[in-house]
Amino acid sequence: MDLDGVDADFMYNDLFKSNTTFNATFDLDQDITAGSQHAIFVLSGCKIMTMENPSASEGLTESTVEIKPQDVSAREFTSTAKTTLFNPF
Repeated sequence: MDLDGVDADFMYNDLFKSNTTFNATFDLDQDITAGSQHAIFVLSGCKIMTMENPSASEGLTESTVEIKPQDVSAREFTSTAKTTLFNPF
């Protein structure tokens, strides 16, 4: 995960070290013109289980974070008009 100093400090001190629960949304959008590969994941009751400090090999703004949610829901967006010809299902 790319984090600047302020975001990394917040995640490490306010969420990880204090064992605080939080909610998160991941919006994964590969290519809007393809009509596929777009999903939104909503995570609730999340806790950061592990968080490694950035290392020189990963880059100074790269952090590895393990997030464990209590609940996950997702919604995918597929344009059938753009994928019907290529849809194997």
